[in-house]
Amino acid sequence: MTELLQAAVSPPNLVATGLLVFVLLYWLTVIVGLLDMKTVDLDLDDHGHFHHPGDFHPEAANSSWLNGALAFFNLGRIPLMVFLSFVFLPLWVGSILVNYYTENTSWLLGVGFLLPLFVGVCLWPRFSPCLS
Repeated sequence: MTELLQAAVSPPNLVATGLLVFVLLYWLTVIVGLLDMKTVDLDLDDHGHFHHPGDFHPEAANSSWLNGALAFFNLGRIPLMVFLSFVFLPLWVGSILVNYYTENTSWLLGVGFLLPLFVGVCLWPRFSPCLS
């Protein structure tokens, strides 16, 4: 277990570990938020409709290029953080394995390995969160 921890914080794997820690912290805050239901503040108007002062108006946003990019990764059907979770975990595992078997200690080469790993995670037919 200590070897895995040492490999995770070694310079070639720091970027992948940081991405995984980001996702893990997000899910931890979601779990803590579910446990504390006192912070849920519902504001109902006279007709029983929810009201939020910062309501979003989609007609005001003109981002068709962004919608096309998000549709490529199927983010219209799955939430972004679920997608990132299914990308960053295999990316982290791949980074650990590639840098271990190549005996890489260079931070720059470790970052260079992340692009092919990302493409491999997204295009692997049995697991692709990008193509599902």
